[in-house]
Amino acid sequence: MDRITDHRLAEFVLCEHMRGHPDMTQADAAKIKPRFQSVSVAQKAEPIDQDLFKKYILYARQHVFPLLNAVEKEKIASFYSGIRQLCEGRGGLKMTVRHIEAMLRMSQAFARLKLKNVVEKEDIDHSISIMLNCFCQSQKLSLAEELRQKFRGFIDVIHTESDLCFMQLKRLFREADTTQNLRRQLLSQDQLPDEDLGEIEISTESFIRAVRKLGFTKDPLQLFKDDKIKYHYKLARNKSVIKQIVHF
Repeated sequence: MDRITDHRLAEFVLCEHMRGHPDMTQADAAKIKPRFQSVSVAQKAEPIDQDLFKKYILYARQHVFPLLNAVEKEKIASFYSGIRQLCEGRGGLKMTVRHIEAMLRMSQAFARLKLKNVVEKEDIDHSISIMLNCFCQSQKLSLAEELRQKFRGFIDVIHTESDLCFMQLKRLFREADTTQNLRRQLLSQDQLPDEDLGEIEISTESFIRAVRKLGFTKDPLQLFKDDKIKYHYKLARNKSVIKQIVHF
């Protein structure tokens, strides 16, 4: 669980529901905004008008029907075969034919999103990457790490180094949040140490270990100059810990 993401999502849905009320005037609707900033200022992303977005989706559904060629189908089949062999006899969940069907549908969806009539390599890689990440989360930790290493090429294709580090930070903070919640449940308020009552933080050393497993050779702390990362996370205590930034 990610408390920040959960809060942001819940407030967004609630605000959209309130703005959609039939008695809501345009002036009043403009005043309803989530406490949490849903779009990163550092990324300078402009929101898409909902009416325009609906027309775009409707056009894609009615006029765009991407086709897969034999080469791209073989790529999915090879991935399916390889992951099945690696998981054989390891005690984890197995990949099935339904996973292939899901990857095919996702590949066509990515192509349709860009109004393309042919599914291209990047669409296949994107669908395989999503499937791989989801599949790894259902496996034992040791097997999941082995799968990520063996098929890392699919992840690297669609993610930059800063993207991968950002995902590692999210994972580490999610695990730290889960650990803190478990401690709160097991111990009474008086028994909790003072540091557990404040904001969540992780050690810089644990972050460096996590990104080193991904094959990073340069200094991971240099990535904190990236706009996306420095907007959400910051180094503290002489760079010994990492803290999450919450934007209200």
